[in-house]
Amino acid sequence: MSYQEQVERTRRFLDRVEAISSHPGTPIQRHEHFDLEDMIYAFFQNCWHIKDWIRTDQSAPQSLKDAAKNPVSRSDALKLTQAIANGTKHLDPARKDRRFTTNVEIRLEFADSFRHPDQQTTVHTAYTYLVRDEGGEAHSALDVAKQSLRDWEDLIASTAGPIP
Repeated sequence: MSYQEQVERTRRFLDRVEAISSHPGTPIQRHEHFDLEDMIYAFFQNCWHIKDWIRTDQSAPQSLKDAAKNPVSRSDALKLTQAIANGTKHLDPARKDRRFTTNVEIRLEFADSFRHPDQQTTVHTAYTYLVRDEGGEAHSALDVAKQSLRDWEDLIASTAGPIP
């Protein structure tokens, strides 16, 4: 297996998060809420671990391995990704990383829009997980996820060429 396969796997997790975070129709059921939360955490864990895949992939060019040593120095989104991944992996979402002082709070906010079916209006429920950074600013977890993956893809493209 290669780092490119890990990037593809991470893309699939992002696709799943996007698919279930906006739910046309009735509100999602309790178990679906847990599915969304699980997918968000799985995305961030897989996204952060692209670094490990690059470092251990014998086929990865040395220039990419060097660039992947400290990706958070280039990306605020990857800094949040690291904090979420390590916090959820180590059972402490507020875990202080040894090198970075990011204290991340993740919470669910949702907005429902309901109209009577006779009004011919589509019922839509949107679920947004917010990530609060060390400065207290809230960010959409989905936006952070998209930016993190873009940042990895840009780093890879600039040092190893585009992922096939």
